[in-house]
Amino acid sequence: RDLPLDNIEPDHWALIATSKLLSIMDGRDHDDCSQRAAVDHATKVCQSMVLGPDQLLKNGGCLVGDHRTCPTSTRIEGYAASLTFLPNATVTDQALRKLVEY
Repeated sequence: RDLPLDNIEPDHWALIATSKLLSIMDGRDHDDCSQRAAVDHATKVCQSMVLGPDQLLKNGGCLVGDHRTCPTSTRIEGYAASLTFLPNATVTDQALRKLVEY
């Protein structure tokens, strides 16, 4: 969680797990993990995966430069999971949400 953005893997499973984790935390922090820490890490994961509109057009709509559909579809799964918690995020994270929704 303290890694620089360039070292954060585009891990859709982390986003799916964060969505599930936050739903069972039910608004409460846990001794091992606060909700904010979970959302902050997931936000970094999203940032490592998200592309702007220009890059999407360059990639033909794919989320990876080599135009493979499998990595694109798994990232979309992660994005869908992140939409369950990004609405409750900070203003900066709301800008990220708009890119995810795009």
